[in-house]
Amino acid sequence: MTHYSEYFRAALNGSFKETEENLVTLSDVSINTFDIFVNWLYTQKLPEQGEYPTPDEVVGHWPRLHSDEITYKTKGLIDLYIFADGHDIPELRREVMDVLFPHLNLEGIGLPCYEIVINAFSKLPERSPVRQSLIDCYCRVFKKSDDDNTGPEELALRTKLPTDFLVGIMLRYADVMELLRNKKIRVTYRLDICDYHEHASEAERKKCKEERKA
Repeated sequence: MTHYSEYFRAALNGSFKETEENLVTLSDVSINTFDIFVNWLYTQKLPEQGEYPTPDEVVGHWPRLHSDEITYKTKGLIDLYIFADGHDIPELRREVMDVLFPHLNLEGIGLPCYEIVINAFSKLPERSPVRQSLIDCYCRVFKKSDDDNTGPEELALRTKLPTDFLVGIMLRYADVMELLRNKKIRVTYRLDICDYHEHASEAERKKCKEERKA
């Protein structure tokens, strides 16, 4: 934990109360999220596709929170990202984004529901790559039928969508339209996962692209 997280390193190796007691209390972190984190610490892997929990088997698996497989896996991923962000674990943030990317309907799988959007925007900082990816995802693929086909509970959440999210879509849409007018992108443009990797430099970004092609 102290190797991968500056938060835990400071708490357990520093001059804090937690160091003296050798105890760190984690508030607002589910058991499932922490189980996946611990599993990742020792294996450096996240659950594979199709690995889902049963009532007696939760360690290393995504929590089944919704009947729709993509929805509850996406929620589990974002909960894990929120944990990694709040506890300063950059390697885990990046790995979660790699797995999360195709689940944000960037490849036609399914839009994150309003509940997921509200949760992410309420718990992540303004410049979080996950917040931006949700904005970009909705701007790229959202259709009126997506809203028309939602259930009453989900529609009730529509009025609670964060202002930052809605304004972000407006501004992103303006940028996209400008690129389309200047013919810098096509109507069927794709998003780039490196936009959400928090690369420290252009050289690091280029290296990442080369590694993904290999």
